[in-house]
Amino acid sequence: MARGSKTGGNAAPPLPRYRPLSRRRRLLLLGVAVATAITLLWLLLQPELRRMQARQRQTAPAPCTQGRTQDCVGGVTTVIVAPAARTASGAPRPQAGR
Repeated sequence: MARGSKTGGNAAPPLPRYRPLSRRRRLLLLGVAVATAITLLWLLLQPELRRMQARQRQTAPAPCTQGRTQDCVGGVTTVIVAPAARTASGAPRPQAGR
């Protein structure tokens, strides 16, 4: 027999003919892919969404009422400031903005 003959004894069986996916099957695959992506994003964002909701539920400090100066919005706090250092000549340093 000839070397390139199709009727040879050890020839591979013919491959089935390529058939593209139907429109219905393509839409089904697209729907499954979109649903999977949405589900994964939702699962990834779920812990962060819970944290954001917890922050919103926390009560904000109340505004300061008459006579109240601590633990409220607009309150004051005590600040300890070190005295200004002196220069080598002994005169105080000039302060910025004055």
